Amino acid sequence: MSAETGGLSAANVSLRLGGRSVLNDVSLEARQGEVLGLIGPNGAGKSTFLRVLAGLRQPDTGDVTLDGGRLADLSPNRRARQIAFMPQNGGSPPPMDVSDLVSLGRLPFGSDPANRDAIAQAMEETGTVSLKDRPATALSGGELARVLLARALAAETPYLIADEPIAALDPAHALSVMSLFCALARKGRSITVVLHDLTLAARFCDRVVLLQSGCIAGSGTPAGVMTDAAMRDVYNVDVRRVEGAVIPWRLVRGVDGKI
Repeated sequence: MSAETGGLSAANVSLRLGGRSVLNDVSLEARQGEVLGLIGPNGAGKSTFLRVLAGLRQPDTGDVTLDGGRLADLSPNRRARQIAFMPQNGGSPPPMDVSDLVSLGRLPFGSDPANRDAIAQAMEETGTVSLKDRPATALSGGELARVLLARALAAETPYLIADEPIAALDPAHALSVMSLFCALARKGRSITVVLHDLTLAARFCDRVVLLQSGCIAGSGTPAGVMTDAAMRDVYNVDVRRVEGAVIPWRLVRGVDGKI
């Protein structure tokens, strides 16, 4: 699969870390107007690939392009105006109020008059308005995850890349965030998100890319990629399906590979 001229594309990306191959000839395109889910077991290379796609890590071979130009050629500020990145682990939050933390998403825009409205909208969309005066250090894990998402959304970039944004969320907030991603995609945004919840991936993603050991094991619609055979081979689980949802049901082998 080769990168196309427009959009945010990775072409034949490979990367070794610590003498180990982490990504091997990975290519995909993050298209505006859709939610793209990146799925796969632990250690498959998902988080590393997202950092490459966001321009935060350079691959050994291959390239990432944005609208036909090399992403690496953009200044950090120009890149930040196009791509917002939400890391898997935001680390310990800085000692500031939530509203100030969310406002950091507008740093690339300087004193733009749109800053105030963008911050307010991001907090409204993520249900964090009630937290705005609370110290970020006093948040629960789920609250912090929503605040970090608000920080990313405040940038109002055409491309949003989020690494496990719902991992710390309860079911209601997870559904709310995935519904928000779909709404943003309908408005023309590109959403690329790492998910471990196969049910939500099947329900909300327009396309999924399945990674296994740093390679693409499948790419396409959720129904086409998340087959029973693929779930057995890649995740080592049998699944059951309820109204299109993919529910991991039992191990094929033990987690250490034993029967």
